[in-house]
Amino acid sequence: MTRFAQNLLRENEGKIRALCQDLAVRELRLFGSALTGKFDPSRSDLDLIAEFDAPDAVGIADRYLALAEGLEAILCRRVDLLTKPAVRNPIFRRVIDQSSQSIYAA
Repeated sequence: MTRFAQNLLRENEGKIRALCQDLAVRELRLFGSALTGKFDPSRSDLDLIAEFDAPDAVGIADRYLALAEGLEAILCRRVDLLTKPAVRNPIFRRVIDQSSQSIYAA
């Protein structure tokens, strides 16, 4: 993980945890450029993938949007948020599974 991303997430760990708990997030993982040397703190977004408790329950779309908006507000940075069920490409899923790093787990 880049030093910038590591510091940003560490500084906001409590806020991220509280948001995830409020929205019944099972796990939140970071992937993409923030884990490599390709991350540019002045313009790069953060790529995240979330797994929710009860993903088929009523209101999941609202929880997803609240998580995306909440993370952008906390981190003051654009966030690209995916959910595990949304990743249907097996190669992309494998890349995420092998290279992502957990930043929250219930």
